[in-house]
Amino acid sequence: MITKVAEEPVKDIMETDFPTLKPKDPVERALELFKQKDIRTIAVVNKEEEVIGEVDKRALLKITINPETLSEQEITNDRLLGISFMPKTVEEVMEKHLIELKTTDTISHAAKVMYRESATVLPVVDKNKIVGVVYEEGILNKVREQTAKA
Repeated sequence: MITKVAEEPVKDIMETDFPTLKPKDPVERALELFKQKDIRTIAVVNKEEEVIGEVDKRALLKITINPETLSEQEITNDRLLGISFMPKTVEEVMEKHLIELKTTDTISHAAKVMYRESATVLPVVDKNKIVGVVYEEGILNKVREQTAKA
């Protein structure tokens, strides 16, 4: 049964009601959405609704770092280079390296990508526009559903 689920397209489990952010949105908007929706990652889209990045809750932890409390080694650590300690917009904290799924990708492919990238959500695009998102919980729910039928 799990093999059958693995080969189904992600469009069968993607969520089509999901929040997005624009690059110029204030960081406070991201914080509000994280609280309201109980999610960990939000896609950032341009005017054409093309995915250009993402904001992760962990990335927002950077803005709480007080640079005065950091050692010289911590400041030069690659993960802290280029941090704006008082970001005002989403584009200042968004991750630009983004992995996307196509509506025709399989659930198995989505699971492999999530595992490899330690991702909990992936945007699904069609003709370069975001049409949905796949959450790890969606994959697990589908597997549970199928194993309960067996």
